Amino acid sequence: DTLFRFTDRGAETHGEETPEERAALVLASGDSGLIGGVRMELLGVRIDKIAPTALTVAIEGESGTGKELVARAIHEKSGRRGEFIAINCAALAPNLIEAELFGVKRGAYTGADRDREGLIRAANGGTLFLDEIGDMPLEAQAKLLRVLQEREVLPLGGTRAEKVDVRIVSATHRDLERLVEEERFRGDLLARLKEASLRVPPLRERIEDLLPLITYFLAREGVAKRATIPFLLALAHYPFPYNVRELESAIKVAVALSDGDTLELSHLPFKIQQTLEDF
Repeated sequence: DTLFRFTDRGAETHGEETPEERAALVLASGDSGLIGGVRMELLGVRIDKIAPTALTVAIEGESGTGKELVARAIHEKSGRRGEFIAINCAALAPNLIEAELFGVKRGAYTGADRDREGLIRAANGGTLFLDEIGDMPLEAQAKLLRVLQEREVLPLGGTRAEKVDVRIVSATHRDLERLVEEERFRGDLLARLKEASLRVPPLRERIEDLLPLITYFLAREGVAKRATIPFLLALAHYPFPYNVRELESAIKVAVALSDGDTLELSHLPFKIQQTLEDF
């Protein structure tokens, strides 16, 4: 039941607390701390250095790795006094994204019976997080480029641009370079968005983070349960295609099924239990 992780960087700080102590510190602080081992600590160091600057940041990572958590950490450490506002570009119809981002003037189109501020102006002085930016339509991309270049926003139906001070943090699981080659994403916008880039590694590349993450999720659920070795082994050998989000769901299921003070292999979702059979 011992896991060794060999690294050439970050080991000095990684050894200061146990995984349980690190998870407890994050939970007690109430901030957007990054829970994990060396890989996440090194990511945290990059965030600490980038956050106070005015650089736009592009976050890369698979679905469920915690890209919004990283974006919130950037905002919290930036010193910016405005709000942190997030929008998922993939969740909105293409004809709605521009109105949501840039705002609308009354009479701009049928049904526009009042002025609407838009998320860019709402995030003035703060941070706007554009999740799944690879799904943004080309026309909206052109207008976002103007915001980044000129630091001003023109609402739909407006005739006068308005100055804004907003930091843009974007995230995607797509290959934006390939989208540029396919002419589905603007290369000049990508260059603006990617002044600084961060990669959140998938959970399968940092299985040493399982214990602190499990500790954190159990504490947040308000339960004191001990994970058995078969329970941990199954998690350690499961590839987690949906990453930390999937782990959190698995822990919630296990807590619901457990009657005692231990988490057994049988409490995990069946597909995770099967990993031990394959192993």
